[in-house]
Amino acid sequence: MLLLGVPFHVSEIYRLSGGALVESPERSFTATLLGCVVHVFRMPAFFLLAGFFASMLLARTTGREWLADRCLRLGVPLVFTTLAFGWLEVSMARAHREGIELSRAVLLTWQTDPFGWTHHRWFLFVLLLYCLTAVVVRRYAAGSGAFARGSARCLVSSTQGKRGTLLFALALIALPFGIAGVGGLSGSAGVGLDGEPAYENFYLHYAVFFGYGYALQHLDGSIDRLIAFSFTERLLAGLSIAVYVLTYDRFYTGTALSSGGTWGTILQLVRIGVALIAGFYASRLFFLGARRYLDVRGPIIARLVEGSLCIYLVHEVFVLGFGIGFATLSFPPMIEFTLIVIATLAASIGTFELVRRSRWLSLLVNGRRLGKPRDARESGGMT
Repeated sequence: MLLLGVPFHVSEIYRLSGGALVESPERSFTATLLGCVVHVFRMPAFFLLAGFFASMLLARTTGREWLADRCLRLGVPLVFTTLAFGWLEVSMARAHREGIELSRAVLLTWQTDPFGWTHHRWFLFVLLLYCLTAVVVRRYAAGSGAFARGSARCLVSSTQGKRGTLLFALALIALPFGIAGVGGLSGSAGVGLDGEPAYENFYLHYAVFFGYGYALQHLDGSIDRLIAFSFTERLLAGLSIAVYVLTYDRFYTGTALSSGGTWGTILQLVRIGVALIAGFYASRLFFLGARRYLDVRGPIIARLVEGSLCIYLVHEVFVLGFGIGFATLSFPPMIEFTLIVIATLAASIGTFELVRRSRWLSLLVNGRRLGKPRDARESGGMT
C-alpha cells in the first residue's frame, strides 16, 4: 500500500484535471487512469489491514503499552520527516506553482503552520487517532466482551447473504453523505493547496474500513471473509468500481467534478455516494489477487517491506524534484511518468539504504526501536 503511493503521486503530475502541486504541461489519460485504479483501493485496503492488525495486537498487550509503541513507530517518523522534508516539499511546489525562487518560497513556507507541511503523511496522523480510539473503545467495552463480540459479528455478518449484502451496500452508499454533512469529503491529499489540514475528513471517511478490519479480526481472527465473494458481491463490485472510475474527479477540469450546472451536481453526488462502496470491494479484490499472485517471499521482498515506511515518507521530495525537471522537457507523458517512477523508487530506496546504516536515523525515519529486533508487534502494527 505504501509503495503504490509512488506511482499514484507521479500520476498526479499528469492528471487531466490539473490542480496538482506540480503540473506537467502535457496531460495523460493513461496516467490519470492508473492513478484512479490505484486510488480506488489503496487507502481503503491500508486501513482495513490497519484495523485487522490493531485488533490482533491489542489482544496481546495492554492498551497503554501498545499506544506507546504506536507513538514511537508512527509518531516519531511523522514528526521528524515532516520537519525534515515537509517544508522543502511545500516550498518546491510553491516555487513551481507561483514562478518564484526556491529561497523565496522557503521563507514563505516557514511562515505557515507546520501542520500544512505533512502532505502525504496525513495517514500516520489519522492512524494514530484510530489507535487511540481503539484503545478507548476497548477499555470501556472490556467489561462487556459479549457485547463487543456481538457488535463485531453483526457488522461482519451484515455482508453475508444476499439481503445482508444489499443492506450493507446501501449503508455504504448513504454513509458518505452523513460524513459530508459533518466534515466534508475533500480531495485526496492531507492538506489542500491553501495549506489547511483536512484530517477530520479523513478520520471520518476511512473509519469504516478500520472498524470493519478490527471487527473482522475480533470475530474469528481470519481475513478469509474478505476474499470470499458471492455472486451479488461480484455484481456490486463491478458496478461500483465502474461508476467510481467514470466519476473520478481527476478526469475532469477544475478541483471537483462539478463546474456548475445540474449535471455537474449530479456527478458530484454520485461520486460521493460511490466512494466507500467502491473502496470496500476494490480493496477486497486486491486482497484476493494478492493472495493468489503476490504471496511470495525472498530477500528483495523482505527488504522492501522493511523499508516501505521510509521509502514512502521521503519519496515525495523526489517526485516533486523530478516532476519539476521533466516539466521543462517535451517527452511523451507516459515515458516521463515511467522514468519519474523508476528514478523516484531508486532514490527513495537509496535513501533507505543510507538510513538503515544509522540506528538513530532508523528510529527517526523508520520508527524502529534502537537495538530491538523486529517482531510481530512492530511489523504488524505498521499496517
